[in-house]
Amino acid sequence: MTDTSSPRSLRVFLCHSSADKPVVRELYQRLRADGIEAWLDEENLLPGQNWQREIPRAVHQSDVVIVCLSQRSINKAGYVQKEIKFALDVADAQPEDTIFLIPLKLEECEVPERLSHWQWVDWLDAKGYERLMRALHARAKSLGVNIVPTLVSPPLPLRSKASDLFAASNSHFRDSANIDNWPVIVSSLGKAPLAAVQMWAGLEFVRIPAGKFIMGSKEDNRLASDKEKPQHTIEIPYDYWIARYPVTNDQFALFIEATQYVTLAEKEGGWSSKDGKFVKGIDWRHPLAPQKELSNMGNHPVVQVSWVDAMEYCKWLSGRMSQGLPVDDARARLPSEAEWEKAARGDALRGHEWPWGNEFDQNKCNFHESGKDGTTPVDLYSPQGDSPYGIADMAGNVWEWTISLWGPDFSKLQYRYPYEPRDGRERLDASEDLLRVMRGGAFASGKGDVRAAYRYRGDIRYRFIDVGFRVVIAPRLF
Repeated sequence: MTDTSSPRSLRVFLCHSSADKPVVRELYQRLRADGIEAWLDEENLLPGQNWQREIPRAVHQSDVVIVCLSQRSINKAGYVQKEIKFALDVADAQPEDTIFLIPLKLEECEVPERLSHWQWVDWLDAKGYERLMRALHARAKSLGVNIVPTLVSPPLPLRSKASDLFAASNSHFRDSANIDNWPVIVSSLGKAPLAAVQMWAGLEFVRIPAGKFIMGSKEDNRLASDKEKPQHTIEIPYDYWIARYPVTNDQFALFIEATQYVTLAEKEGGWSSKDGKFVKGIDWRHPLAPQKELSNMGNHPVVQVSWVDAMEYCKWLSGRMSQGLPVDDARARLPSEAEWEKAARGDALRGHEWPWGNEFDQNKCNFHESGKDGTTPVDLYSPQGDSPYGIADMAGNVWEWTISLWGPDFSKLQYRYPYEPRDGRERLDASEDLLRVMRGGAFASGKGDVRAAYRYRGDIRYRFIDVGFRVVIAPRLF
């Protein structure tokens, strides 16, 4: 199996179910960035090749086979089971103690009996990828082949308690959190480096390091309202991880399938932009009209979901991610508007007006002049429209719920700036009559409304064609 005629990289075959393709694709990219010659069908199979011959050949030519496990792959009949059989046949022919077959758990699931003889790796564990790379380096050393990274990974996150993160004072955060301790590598296009993206429960997350950022808008900003003023610098004294994209229809469907949860729109109807009222039969599955189901929109942001629905999704996701989270007391939840804005505009050295910079570019987001008249795939404007941290779709497409309170009056903001996290605006137990903040603008918004600092609001029971959400992994707030 080893070609010693010339230096080469370690060859790794990724055995997986098609249902896990988004996660496996990210694994493929990370391995390639770290100097591994990974083999993935959609990347390596050429048009016209016989895949039933090429896949077994790729397995036999590989130095390592990573078997990606999930509830879907272990319970689903199909070609993935044949791939596993090919890999087991090759593994049986390997010398004893050879690292050849590595089971990788993409989520909480049972390791099949036939794979239980090999030590598995937990992708959800904060050190799971590090352990996987140690095994691959050991295999490469035994073969005398090369692993030459093309991208340097950021330092591993520290574990800390939420109770240690905030200062006792209501007006100042702790001074000890320092953004300089957490360098983030950002490419020239602004997209998050592959090594900086982490996967939990099938979602891509990017770390936002502790430190200061500029919040709000300047007094002379003609696009800004008083709700965004005064502009001020605040410090978030903890690392958090924000989803790279808004939650999609496919991702929300997994939640519904697992829990049998019924959304408010499914119970009472969703908002019809045509009729200007709530209509029974309009919901996240039928966002435009009753009986008109989603078609080829799995990668579009889910809409017609209320704040209440989004919170239930986060609760379910936290249960799936109960192990391997990077910070003690972390959970999946909606972002505060401070967390959202920092992820959208960058740290105190940047403070962009829009995620990509200070000049508006209509080719970098889905807004009213795009002429889409509806949602677009969450990655359509990535990387060109990404934030400095590589977060996509933070301008336009759909409004995004936050955990932060607006107040009781739609036309009058109660929680003004400077932003003070301890003044009650981040309370989860507040009255259901209070409005919550939404951010980011949507496909029908103007360029002023898709700015990173713009603040909007909604009743927690509202559900619309242009409202969705994204998730953060962060300590519990107050």
